[in-house]
Amino acid sequence: MRSPRRGATLVAALLITMVLLMVGLGFMGQRRGQYEAAREAIKESQAAALADAGLQDALGKLAKDIGFPPLRSDDQSDFTYSEPILDAAGVEIGGFRVTVIMRYSLAPYRVVRIQSRGHLGDLRNPTASVLKTAEVDTDPGRQPFRILYVTTNENS
Repeated sequence: MRSPRRGATLVAALLITMVLLMVGLGFMGQRRGQYEAAREAIKESQAAALADAGLQDALGKLAKDIGFPPLRSDDQSDFTYSEPILDAAGVEIGGFRVTVIMRYSLAPYRVVRIQSRGHLGDLRNPTASVLKTAEVDTDPGRQPFRILYVTTNENS
């Protein structure tokens, strides 16, 4: 005659297997959220790097080109330009859009504000976007220019 405990062992093994399966699936679901958060952090840091590139581009142009920004009239105080960043195949992966605000560039202030928005993907519908703003002291007695401050606003 067979022992009734053999069936109980099989049922217990199945229950333990099911519990372990549920715990494993729970860990996998938790990891998925962590991986997604890591991907978003990477996108934000790439957009911030593009915004930094725009700031550096504008600072370089201000320092080396006396005709920058090319304002067309006396009542124009803002100048905006953008530059796409392409991959090796020529596909746009992101870029930056820079606005140079010259409203306070004359004495006594001599301050130029630069806003640079770095973005991943299409400019109209980016996957990540970061706005960096810098104010630069352009007093000719202090060459090279002195950056007064930089702020960052992150938008997804």
